[in-house]
Amino acid sequence: MRMKVVKLTGGSRKNRWDVEKLNHTRHNDEYKKEMRKKLETREEEIDIEEEWKNLKESIMDTAETVLGRRTTRKRKEWFDEECEKRTEAKNQARNRWLKTGNLKDLENYKEKRKEAIKHCKHKKESWIRELMQEVEVNNRDSRKLYELIKHRNSTSKKTQRIDNKRWETYYTELFREEKEITGRKKEKVEMEDSNNEDDAPSYDEYMEIIAQFKTKKAAGPDQTSNELIKQGGHKLLSRVYRILVAVWESETMPEEWKTGLLIPLLKKGDPTQCSNYRGIMLLNTTYKILTSIIRKRLTEYTETKLGEYQNGFRKGKSTIDAIHVISQIIEKSYEYDIELHILFIDFKQAFDNINRRSLVEEMQQMQIPEKLIKLTKMTMDNSRARISTTEDVTNEINIERGVRQGDALSTTLFNIALDGAIKAAGLDRPITVSSTQVIAYADDIALITRDKKSLGAALQKLVTETEKRGLQLNQDKTKYMIVSRRKTDHIKETNLGSYTFKKVENFKYLGVNVNEKNERSAEIKERIQAANKAYWKYQRYLKDHHINRATKIKIYKAAIRPVATYTAETMRLTTTDEENLGIFERKVLRKIAGPRRTEEGEYRTLMNHEKGT
Repeated sequence: MRMKVVKLTGGSRKNRWDVEKLNHTRHNDEYKKEMRKKLETREEEIDIEEEWKNLKESIMDTAETVLGRRTTRKRKEWFDEECEKRTEAKNQARNRWLKTGNLKDLENYKEKRKEAIKHCKHKKESWIRELMQEVEVNNRDSRKLYELIKHRNSTSKKTQRIDNKRWETYYTELFREEKEITGRKKEKVEMEDSNNEDDAPSYDEYMEIIAQFKTKKAAGPDQTSNELIKQGGHKLLSRVYRILVAVWESETMPEEWKTGLLIPLLKKGDPTQCSNYRGIMLLNTTYKILTSIIRKRLTEYTETKLGEYQNGFRKGKSTIDAIHVISQIIEKSYEYDIELHILFIDFKQAFDNINRRSLVEEMQQMQIPEKLIKLTKMTMDNSRARISTTEDVTNEINIERGVRQGDALSTTLFNIALDGAIKAAGLDRPITVSSTQVIAYADDIALITRDKKSLGAALQKLVTETEKRGLQLNQDKTKYMIVSRRKTDHIKETNLGSYTFKKVENFKYLGVNVNEKNERSAEIKERIQAANKAYWKYQRYLKDHHINRATKIKIYKAAIRPVATYTAETMRLTTTDEENLGIFERKVLRKIAGPRRTEEGEYRTLMNHEKGT
């Protein structure tokens, strides 16, 4: 057993309301009763700002009185203070022996080492036993079970500290509006009244949105989590609804709703570089209810007008659709010996760079009702953010461009902006009309043509239009591939117009390996390899005798098998591929079943045909 002294870190996370209590009838009833009393003592204000202020205070006061704060401390592993103390004593004894060379000190060191190993081994075994018993106790509560095993197997990397000033400078520059957009006149967009305005949402429509809100989600800057609104009772829900209607009709919203809490999440690469983080915005729950209603109304207009190429964040479409289309195009082209030139396009921080002025113009050209355009513009005007860092939160910064990732409207608005660029470039035509095709999932775009010249021309048109809308091509991350039966030139780079792109033999598109030889077996091997990583990650649960077989099967089906079967709908399996997948599954099931005792009294691992017995 290897041991080392580690620094035990304590401290609590930011205090949050103990909303778990709302799952109990007594606390739930008490919360609704107290909320009703609070609201009855506060008259409804005409002014939206004052009404929201009173409503928020009522929610906060009631949550403090009934629920209280939940302090979540970091869970300690088996190596506790006693283990640290014994290990330190062992190390001191060893250092003493190394200095003196005395036989008595050597015997003392051996004794201390024996005690430390024995104690730590006992602690670790007890910890594992308690962990497995906890997993088994929660086997009927899927959410708690998966949260538990994910926490215990967390491999998240702790990022390096970046001081507040650097974060402020980086995001201030990122969100600053460009003075000019190439090829697009900077004109004020006139918002003319239109008879084609959407009415305020009905109470039923509002409640439908409320019902869709999930629990156990991070709250925004105002700390009003989804549970506090959903479980607040009819009185609270009615007051919130009236605020939303007032905002809808007046096209002005409380100032607090304009500020979000930006959480930088490391994507990959150097953790000391701000550009390697994706900023996710936490927003007020009441604001999210409003934007969810606006998005629902917008979708009714956009779904009939967005091109079929776009599979991102649309009802009835997913990554599977995009993967299937590109797989079929490559397969049929390979079958009929048609050469394909594919460019996998990447934009620099696409969601954060959308030009808002151009976005409003695209909405008008889509003939979206003026009311919805005004409400959308309202959500973007004077928007701000504070950045949550390892130290604290920064000062407020202005967000002058882009759509906020975390906002219900962001994906729909991005699709509108990109669709305008695709159509203006003339790249939205069906395959029966044009040999140039576009496949997209949000900003993950594949541009496909039959020759390099056509690809260069299509790229130039697309870049011209996307730049008008604020999007900048990322030359380093955009890759070029040729799919052909014939042997292609072994070049490392290719020039398309003024750009130089790296030529690749395979590319990871939406999590799937696309290669120039149309070999799907390579993808199957990668899926099995990824599933093996998941298998080793959860192996301790699959072999522990404190957990019954039904729970182990549940863990396998939820956390391991989906990794192997991702995009299974699009897989074209050979006999060898099927055998390899079967071998992997039998290996896992063999571990779950464990050894069996034979009639001769020996224990052995089951053969394939015996696992069902």
